Amino acid sequence: MEVDGKKFAQSTVMARWAAKKGGLFPKDEFDQVRAEEVAGLSEDLIWNLIPSLFEKDENVKKEMRKKINDETFPRFVGFYENILTEAGSGWAVGKEFSVADLEIYNIINWLKSGTLEHLDPT
Repeated sequence: MEVDGKKFAQSTVMARWAAKKGGLFPKDEFDQVRAEEVAGLSEDLIWNLIPSLFEKDENVKKEMRKKINDETFPRFVGFYENILTEAGSGWAVGKEFSVADLEIYNIINWLKSGTLEHLDPT
């Protein structure tokens, strides 16, 4: 991404910058920390998936994805549920739609898309 002649390469940094420019980054400091926490959870979940994305042996990949499906997903879904429950507003943080809601939507939508073989999209 290039803005005013300055180049940026990290997608998470670009997403947060765009969220701030677009009014989707929380204004409350506590909500900002929660939004960063949600982004970090999504990154952690992706890091858990990465080894299986590059695994060439289909049997090994299938076992890796089974463990992700049976252990990793439930743990991370629990984290997201706790954040949503704690917010108590129907939104991930604060009382309005924010970048944190987009983070949750994007990761869940990707996982449910069916594009990752050997994962239950439900």
